[in-house]
Amino acid sequence: FDCGGHIKGTIKRDLGCVELSVTHTEHIQVDSERQTLRESVPQEVIDYITEESNTLHAADVYHNVVTRFPAHDITRMQVYYWWGVSFQDQYRLHDDQVVSLR
Repeated sequence: FDCGGHIKGTIKRDLGCVELSVTHTEHIQVDSERQTLRESVPQEVIDYITEESNTLHAADVYHNVVTRFPAHDITRMQVYYWWGVSFQDQYRLHDDQVVSLR
């Protein structure tokens, strides 16, 4: 979500119910953190992370990024951020959160 939060659901078939947990983060804090994570990441690195996110976990992508782009000072959090953006884009059905959940 835009606020940096998420909804996690667990289907409990044996009990006939769904357990949901909702996490919400302050907008100001998230906006500040997102700006920091976006800064200083060249487009070629973002493109590489996007490509690798199709098949690899964020930790593996980070290892590949620091090996392939040693001249850039890319942090784990920057890789994780861009990996997450790419991963969300693959599974988001609609920009409206409620419509996307259906």
